[in-house]
Amino acid sequence: MEIKVKDPEQRKKKAQMSIDSIGDIAIGMGVAIIAVAVVAMILGTMLTNVDDPNATSIINKGLIAIGSFADWFIILIVVVIAVVVLALLQYLRGRGGVGGGKA
Repeated sequence: MEIKVKDPEQRKKKAQMSIDSIGDIAIGMGVAIIAVAVVAMILGTMLTNVDDPNATSIINKGLIAIGSFADWFIILIVVVIAVVVLALLQYLRGRGGVGGGKA
């Protein structure tokens, strides 16, 4: 039985974000934002159509939870933008376009 050990450089390249995954990140963020907006709209509509105080309380708690989750989107967007910029810099450096030039 032979144990194959992966080349550490191959593993490192696989683990790093590539320029191709920027679109996937953008789509994921867009889907998350749309999902939160749709849930908030549904809860808002339910709130206007419900007369039961218990249901109203539960819907209000759901709206508060969605609102506090949505507050994190600004931070997540800043992090995603930073990751995209770093990925672009890494891509350009790999092509020899930015820094690391020989004197």
